[in-house]
Amino acid sequence: MVIETNGATSGIGFLPRQDKKTSGIPTKYRISTSVDGKKWTSVKEGEFSNIKANPILQQVFLKQAIIPSLSNLNQRNLLKGMS
Repeated sequence: MVIETNGATSGIGFLPRQDKKTSGIPTKYRISTSVDGKKWTSVKEGEFSNIKANPILQQVFLKQAIIPSLSNLNQRNLLKGMS
């Protein structure tokens, strides 16, 4: 998922599906930034702990604000299950 920003970004929020189904919910993520949409730099990666049992807003904060024009939330390790 690519997000275009107009200013400094200090984090990203991700709200998983709220229909009580788990298929497609990511358990891991990687955040990358780019100024041109071609060359991407990874700035943070991690996991959404217990997201299957507790599908609430997941917030990822960066160590320092960044000023790219594009941010990419790469969703990894998608859950399988009820769709």
